[in-house]
Amino acid sequence: MQVPQKLLHRVTAYFEGNVTKAKLWFEIDNPILNGMKPKHYHQSGSWKRLEKMIDDALQESNHEQPSTSST
Repeated sequence: MQVPQKLLHRVTAYFEGNVTKAKLWFEIDNPILNGMKPKHYHQSGSWKRLEKMIDDALQESNHEQPSTSST
């Protein structure tokens, strides 16, 4: 099954626009998914659950960005 475009776009955003890294992320076993490849995760769960995991990771990474405001 093909990865939904909206998920590919979100992961690409995480990798700062690098589509190659984003596609590779879907192909590599992920310990957070019990060693499953994200592209196969739908077989045991759903794309919605994977989408939530991706959104949570993006939100967490945005909160970890250092502030660039000058003092």
